[in-house]
Amino acid sequence: MSAECICDFTIRPALIGLAAIGFLTSRGCPSGGGAGSGAAVVYHNPPTTSRGTAPPLRTSTTACARYLSGRGEIELCRIEGMWRSLDSEDVISLEARWYILPQQTLGGRKAGHNAREVMLTQQVDTNWLGVLLRPCDMFCSLSRFRCAAGLGDDVFLCRRGYDTHHNKFVKLEQQTFPFAGGLGEARQGSASTFVNHFRRPASLGNVPGQLLPALQACMQPLQVLTSSLPGGILKRTFMLAGGGYFGVVQYDGVFSAEELTEMEEQVRHLRHHRDQFKAETFDVSGELRCKRIKAMFGARYVDYGAEQKPKIKRDVDPIPAWLRQAAALIDSRLPGLLPHPDLVGMAVVNMYTGAGARLGAHVDSADLFQRPIVSLRLFADSALSFGYKMGRCRVNATRSHRLDVGRGTVMTLEGPAGNLLQHCVCDVDTCGLSASVMLRVLQPQHCS
Repeated sequence: MSAECICDFTIRPALIGLAAIGFLTSRGCPSGGGAGSGAAVVYHNPPTTSRGTAPPLRTSTTACARYLSGRGEIELCRIEGMWRSLDSEDVISLEARWYILPQQTLGGRKAGHNAREVMLTQQVDTNWLGVLLRPCDMFCSLSRFRCAAGLGDDVFLCRRGYDTHHNKFVKLEQQTFPFAGGLGEARQGSASTFVNHFRRPASLGNVPGQLLPALQACMQPLQVLTSSLPGGILKRTFMLAGGGYFGVVQYDGVFSAEELTEMEEQVRHLRHHRDQFKAETFDVSGELRCKRIKAMFGARYVDYGAEQKPKIKRDVDPIPAWLRQAAALIDSRLPGLLPHPDLVGMAVVNMYTGAGARLGAHVDSADLFQRPIVSLRLFADSALSFGYKMGRCRVNATRSHRLDVGRGTVMTLEGPAGNLLQHCVCDVDTCGLSASVMLRVLQPQHCS
């Protein structure tokens, strides 16, 4: 998208007024505009005893309290860039870098963590301005944080960063994170160097006007067109109620029970013999938090955040023979589904290790991968959820579509479902050990 850069890196607070950000709690409660205001106060009926009536119980539901609860109703981000689209002056986008709470790290919350302490991660995504809720203050030293008690409720302490890929804490002055410039002294600064904001989950009410019709069309109920293919394969094509193609096709009966069992044994071998592969092949950053282990063969992609586009790296193990064979079988039994099995440049195995495992909401980059993306479900049935989700929205939030995916189902993802809506696997949809295999054909510029 063509864009006029409003601010290259840091954001001057005056620019916030340009976008008419409302200082509201996520449920729309008016804020007074200052730090710490905007609380929705609930008074519960006090108990009456023989000694009289107790004072009313006051429960504060400030944005700060809701964020610190860790329920995902509100997230915390640092704005690192903002721009206006040349196509429409009303569309303003921003780059947000995310904070996490100590209990969201691998080691969990420790005794030395302050109650309002957060960690700055390398996770960056693009959001529309409408998702911002209200500003807050962030301090890098404990002494300055203690002196800021008079600023109000929305004050936080960030003394270190956290590398979510390697599950380790990082000093803010170290240039360790894989983006241009690292977290250098220029990025620490004072509380006013960056604008930190609470953020509410995105909704259709925050969508730029020219994208709203397309998104509303994707929210229509789905219709399923069923047909039979040679070899006893059942094909299900998902269409929008208005007649458009949703972008998902499922094929059942592509593999026999014996073939599925053999592939599942290979996945078990991957899970229990990780030491036999290169360290870069496995991404275990979500093993504790999401109960998910990811293995990438042939190539892997690295997201450098706002400063650089995602890149392909080839420092992983080659695609195993059993995955090559699976691609060849799909090509022979579903001709034309894959351009050619030899062109599959990346094979990903997502292993969900138990009940409650999940996959965060995301869109596979069209700059890296050709469409369609082909996947295969192993071990157990599950479901894929679609919805207008951006960034770090909780995967168990309201979703627009939920598609059941049975064991052995081959599924293709493209069109609106693959490019416009984010998809995820919700924690409520995994009841035990499960896995998915994804076959991705790289874009020509990444094939060499």
